[in-house]
Amino acid sequence: EVCDDHIANDCDDEVDEVCPVHHTDGPDADGDGYSPPEDCEDLDSWRYPGAREYCNCVDDDCDGAVDEGCGARC
Repeated sequence: EVCDDHIANDCDDEVDEVCPVHHTDGPDADGDGYSPPEDCEDLDSWRYPGAREYCNCVDDDCDGAVDEGCGARC
């Protein structure tokens, strides 16, 4: 299982089941294991601290930078 890729890499239909869950105090509306303020978008389970950064003009990994490593696309 590859953590945080939202894919059942071991073909068992369970996604990221062996990955650590990081809860902070408070509700986790999107079920990604993080709560605000640590989770920068608590209505999007693909955006959380440590998530993979995609070249999509948003801050996927909640580090305050958008699309780092993608060049000057955004």
